[in-house]
This record gives sequence, C-alpha cells and structure tokens, in this order.
Amino acid sequence: MNLVPMPSSAIRLRAPLPFSVYDATGRLLLAKGSVVMSEAQRLHLIQRGGHIDEAESEQFQRALAGKLDDLMRQNVPLKQLATATPDHINAPVVPERPSDPVTIWSELQVRASALLREPQREEWLPRMLKLQADVADQVDSDADGALFILIQSTSTEVRSYSATHALLVTVVCDLAARHLTAWPESLREPLRCAALSMNLAMTHLQDRLSQQEMLLNPEQRKHVHNHPAQAAALLKTLGVQDPLWLGAVASHHSGQPGPLGDKPQAEQLGRLIQRCDIFSARLSARGKRKGLSATAAAQAIYTDEVKQPDEAGGAILKAVGLYPPGSFVRLGNGEVALVLARGRRANEPVAASIVGRDGLALGEPVLRDTRLPQFNTTGGVAPHEVKVMINMERMLKMR
Repeated sequence: MNLVPMPSSAIRLRAPLPFSVYDATGRLLLAKGSVVMSEAQRLHLIQRGGHIDEAESEQFQRALAGKLDDLMRQNVPLKQLATATPDHINAPVVPERPSDPVTIWSELQVRASALLREPQREEWLPRMLKLQADVADQVDSDADGALFILIQSTSTEVRSYSATHALLVTVVCDLAARHLTAWPESLREPLRCAALSMNLAMTHLQDRLSQQEMLLNPEQRKHVHNHPAQAAALLKTLGVQDPLWLGAVASHHSGQPGPLGDKPQAEQLGRLIQRCDIFSARLSARGKRKGLSATAAAQAIYTDEVKQPDEAGGAILKAVGLYPPGSFVRLGNGEVALVLARGRRANEPVAASIVGRDGLALGEPVLRDTRLPQFNTTGGVAPHEVKVMINMERMLKMR
C-alpha cells in the first residue's frame, strides 16, 4: 500500500468516507464508509496528517475530474465548481446523533489546541473557562472513559501533543484533588485552569519537541526553563486575575518536595500539577523516547526528589490506580490486556485481553476478571510493545 496525503476537500460531514484514512505510518484512523459527524472531527483528521491509499486517491481524483468536466459543460458558477464532489460520494447524509466519548474528547482536544496555539484570539478567557468546565463535566460523568481515551491518545498522538497532554494532566489533577481531603472543592476550578494553561508560553515548542529526536539545544533549554513565569505573565495579559491560577502556573516546575500543607495554596496546586505532568509525560511517546508502562510512570511520582513518599504522587495513584484505563498490563496467564476501567483495588482493573500468551493478537478481545489468580495483573506493559490496533469505541463498549 502506497500512502499519499488525503484530499481534505473529500471529507463530507455526516456522509460515508469514500476511502480509508491512515496516519503517515499506515495506522488505520477511519475505515472506508465511516462517517465524520462534526467539523471538529474533520479538522482533527486533517491535523493528524491523514493519508489514503494511492489507488483510492486516483479513483477519487478521476471521479472528481469527471464531475468538474460535467459542471463546466453546464456553465455553472465558479463557486459551485469549488465545492464539487464526485457523484459516488454524494451518499445520503447521516442525521446527527449524540456524540460518543471519543468524538467528545476529540472536539475538546481541537478546542484546547486552538486556545493553546492562539492565546491572543478573541474572548480567550471565557473560552478557556468554558473548556475547563466541559472537561470537568466529562470527568464527573465518565472518568474511566476520559482516562482511557486520553492515555491511549497520548501514547500515539504527536501532532497535537501539547493539547492532548494538557487535557490528560487536567483530568488526572482533577481526580487526584478529590483524594486530598484538606483541599476544599473551590480549588478544583483554578487547578483545572492552571493545568490546561501551564505550558501556554511554549505550546509550539512543545509540539516540535514531541517529534524531535535530538537533545534540546541551549536556546530550547532556556525556553523550557523560563516558560512557567512567561506563561503566568501571558495569562495576565489575557485577563486572568485569579492568584491561585497564576501562582500554580508560575510554580508548576519548582520541584520542591515536602508536605503540601507546608506550602502556600497556589504552590500546592503547582506541586500537584508538576507530579501529574511527570506522570502523564512518562506515558507519552516523544521523539526517540518511547512511552513507559503505567507502573514505570507510577514509580516516577511515588517518591519525591529526596526519595520520600510524595503526597501529591500518592493522591494520583489513589485516583487512577496502578494500571489506569488506557494502559496495558500483563496477566498471570501470560496474556497482555488493555485496561478499560479502574477496579475496586488499584491492582484489579477491568481489563480485556488483546494478545495471547503466544504473543499473537487475539481474534476478539476477551474480558478478564483480574481478581482471579490466573488473570491477576503481574505488571505494566509499555505501549510500543503492543503491536495491536486499538478500536477505542469498540473497547469502551466492553466496559
């Protein structure tokens, strides 16, 4: 199969795709006949650098050329030519339906990316406040689904890494804050806002670094070092006045260990964001660095900079478990399973086997009861070790 860039004009909302869409590596994103339901989802496909099989591309271009020839013979206006599509993809439009979790988070990712990439856009502050509120609603309604989608996405998504990472850090922060009993409910909104905007001053650099294989150069290191203060200053110009929001962003790279209660409130938020940032980054694939297993990510936050148990790290592990949804685990019988939801215990998640003990992909995912000895979790598995295409919508329905 020879892949070529996808003609974005061929994607028609709520109509079956005339071809399968792949990423640049050949990973299937949408099968032929799938329906793109929203403009946000269409833009997300374009941003991910959609590709199609050259044979299907040639068929599409020939059909389009034929359609244009017919229209030109009819002397139609130029505007109509610009919006022409081949007859064979003018299938009946599918009526809108309630969005599924994957679509919802795809739209949130598009919104986050726009806000982080264009901080000077009109009404930035109310848009950001609306985004954090919508994220909170999704976490409250389906926290496992949020973790599953974002952890799966952050282990594969590199083109919009900054937005996906910011959303994952925000979700983990929001869940972890509920396990810090000394924190009042009122801290959760500034916490979410700070987590979403912590890297506002280095969004474009962060996206480049996610694909950069070489070490940071001195200028990049300086930018990374200064970005917390720069982000806080930029937020002020955008109308942010909340001292907790600003202080958390300014301090989220400070790396000061010790009990949270000994720190000013804004620095407490910054500390939790820092630990969630480390945890989420360890799960992510960036440049030459492969994403780590959930257990390896947990080890990075369980103790602090002086090797003492970390209060914020502990809250994260209580919130998401040792094996959060979207991560991979090895079971006692040798199978590899994908975690679908948190269990009653940190090491007993709801999981479905996708790779057999022989190392071959199973024909169908199989739910396993991790409370049973033969299916107990024996450790995490790094994403790059699992050579199986994941259909997130299908897996979410198995919960």
